[in-house]
Amino acid sequence: MISIASSESCNWADLAGAGFLPILVCLADSKDDDIVKQATSTVGTVTKIKAEYRDMLLSSGIMQPLLQLLKSSSSRRLLKITSLAFSTCCRGEIDFDMSKQALEVFTNKLLGHYYSVDVLSNTCWALFHILEGLSIDEADQIINIGFTQKLLNLLRSSPESVQHAVLKSLHLLTKSGDSYIQLIIESSGMECLSQELTSSNETIQRLSCSTITNLFDYDDDQLQTAMDGNLVTCLNDMLVIDKNKKQALWTIYILTKIGNVGQVKQLVTEGCVSQLCNTLSSDCNTAIQAIWSLKNVSTL
Repeated sequence: MISIASSESCNWADLAGAGFLPILVCLADSKDDDIVKQATSTVGTVTKIKAEYRDMLLSSGIMQPLLQLLKSSSSRRLLKITSLAFSTCCRGEIDFDMSKQALEVFTNKLLGHYYSVDVLSNTCWALFHILEGLSIDEADQIINIGFTQKLLNLLRSSPESVQHAVLKSLHLLTKSGDSYIQLIIESSGMECLSQELTSSNETIQRLSCSTITNLFDYDDDQLQTAMDGNLVTCLNDMLVIDKNKKQALWTIYILTKIGNVGQVKQLVTEGCVSQLCNTLSSDCNTAIQAIWSLKNVSTL
């Protein structure tokens, strides 16, 4: 059955219609290691083909055997295969109890530097998709699990593929209520995020900047911490990158709105206002954003 499902000529519509997917869930829960590896690999394949097949697997209970494999397996190859399948399944609707169990397994086992980049990346993306599906009240119930600190630890020295997923989760957490924001701040999150502003990866730089803005928009004491780092220099650099310009302009606006006189003067001294003037020749929306910030500066 696995061979048929793995062949290039496989017609998944016929297989799904014939009831193969619930059987695949049973195979993933087998006591035979070879069958489990093949079945789990097939789960990863079929969940990418069509969301309908992923949802059929979810309704057939695929998450429990996958989670058990993540929890108990020590095989690097099986963890890689299973973490990919689990991450893809997390794009669908999963209940809160399963989400909580998964986050506990991630925190207690998988969010560590000793696992391969693939396992870490898959785990971090699974975590992001889980958080994405939680309500504010549900997010409050899992704050003590400890994954926030693990994410910050990974951010310090992980490859870009892992950092991207970590930053997506951290950015989401800064929108999940004051408790998470305070936790990130108390865990030296501002320092960790500030280091990422110097990344040559535009996506990582933009996500870091956006997450930082959420932090000092909540607590202006964090603003100086960011400015003591590379924030202003990075904002100047971002203003000349089309993909990052919008985020840079928004961050500068917040700085000019909540910053004290000394902090706004620092913006001027480090050339930020000069860069804002250069953007006035851009499209109308960009120019208006720059004018808002310049107006705030001029009123001090």
